[in-house]
Amino acid sequence: MQMNVITIEEPAFDKIMSKIDSLEKNFAEIVNKAKNPLKDKWLDNQEVLALLKISIRQLQIYRTKRQIPYSLIGQKLYYKASDIDKFLESRYYKAKGF
Repeated sequence: MQMNVITIEEPAFDKIMSKIDSLEKNFAEIVNKAKNPLKDKWLDNQEVLALLKISIRQLQIYRTKRQIPYSLIGQKLYYKASDIDKFLESRYYKAKGF
């Protein structure tokens, strides 16, 4: 097997390395988001209703019973996505054999 040596000018090499660094950062960010898809994001009422597939009344019950934390700004409700994730995890029932 024959090996070829390729030479490039330093500015071209620096540009390639910069792009590789950028790709590495983007990949790390994608991996982090995949591991924590709901972390540090705020959801409004409609997003939570769609995510949980529940009625507005049921969401009100969860708030009243203080099962889901929320913030109220004016007339608009917001929920931390991580709190919704915790809410779901707290209701997770593991099947036998898993």
